[in-house]
Amino acid sequence: MSSSLSDGLTTLALPDDLDWKNANSASPVAQSTEWSVDGALIVDVNAKQAGLPIVLEGAEDRAWMRRSEVDQVRAWSRIPGQPFTLTLGEQVFSVIFDHGAGALEARALHDVYDPPADWPHRVSLKFLTI
Repeated sequence: MSSSLSDGLTTLALPDDLDWKNANSASPVAQSTEWSVDGALIVDVNAKQAGLPIVLEGAEDRAWMRRSEVDQVRAWSRIPGQPFTLTLGEQVFSVIFDHGAGALEARALHDVYDPPADWPHRVSLKFLTI
């Protein structure tokens, strides 16, 4: 499976073995309920047009990103509302970073001061479809 993130000018290959943590738990359906003044239940339900969360995470033993790649993703995540193309195998999504959920978390596998550009990091990337 080939995975990547692109801003339209630059494409960054993502580790193919990132776990899509919420692939089967994010609901594509929006629903709200309320009570009418006569006590009847009013249910509004429809398919979500956008806003599905996508959470991709690495593990302690795989799916690492180099510091230079993390720096690129961090720079992208700091552009408010910037749309990206996220490719996960055969699936392609238009996304923005989900800043309400933490957008990007990256931890070096081994703590060192000022790690080199190829130093491995465990990451968590959080997006919303648009």
